[in-house]
Amino acid sequence: MYYEDIVIERQGVDSSNVKSLGYNEEYSIMALEMLSDTLYYYLDIPKHHFDTMISWNKSNVEISSIGSYLNRFIKGNYRYVRVR
Repeated sequence: MYYEDIVIERQGVDSSNVKSLGYNEEYSIMALEMLSDTLYYYLDIPKHHFDTMISWNKSNVEISSIGSYLNRFIKGNYRYVRVR
């Protein structure tokens, strides 16, 4: 599979490092675009992780920031590919 061929619609987020997030339910892939325009696809991500991160924009008190959630629960726990 070529992950670059999977287009995932993303939503802008309020973060000091992350520009946008998106999720593809068919493949369980979370798209994460950094402010630097680097785009990562995190693989085999349960949807609740995306839901928690995207809801932070609505003052979710479970996490202090999208970046802190990413560092605590996603990085190092799931595979990823750099798309661009």
